[in-house]
Amino acid sequence: DSQNCKPANLYSLLQYAKKATHFYKSEADFWADSDRFPGGIYDCTGVTYIKGSLNIGSEFKVKGKGILVAKDNIVISNNVRRTDTDTVFSLIARAGHMEMKGSCDFVEASCYSNSSPIFNKTTKIEINGNLVVNEFKRDTVDYLELNYNSAACRVSPLSVMRDVGKFDPKRYIVSVADNWSSYKFAKK
Repeated sequence: DSQNCKPANLYSLLQYAKKATHFYKSEADFWADSDRFPGGIYDCTGVTYIKGSLNIGSEFKVKGKGILVAKDNIVISNNVRRTDTDTVFSLIARAGHMEMKGSCDFVEASCYSNSSPIFNKTTKIEINGNLVVNEFKRDTVDYLELNYNSAACRVSPLSVMRDVGKFDPKRYIVSVADNWSSYKFAKK
């Protein structure tokens, strides 16, 4: 049963949607949010959830500490690059697959694909970070070079120790919605 094989820190679709710092109903809404792309660099801070698939067609430069979750598939046709050594970035195709093709030669991220990833290239693709899958079909994975980069996969070395790591303040992002004005609940 695939439900029993999931990594310990993988949430359900609903949990990612509820915990999202930034929630987008579609991929178009994500790309249209100019506040997230200052100077053409994606500010990945927090948890970003896209209800649907994500297609990365042009070079994707990333800065910050965060997770980009697509409900369905993530198709990467160009390079994904961290802009500095402090960036910790994860790409999660939560209910679908991750596909790398076209001009994609480098993906600098920790990647998760629920279904077996697809590599549609006849030249090497390098993932600098990590790759975790819930299903693996060897015949769809050719020319992959995986370089595990622990510093790019977690914000602190303490995160591997569950009892202590859960209290590390670097792990948490707090955000308040623009329309939030009260800290109490009132009856209607």
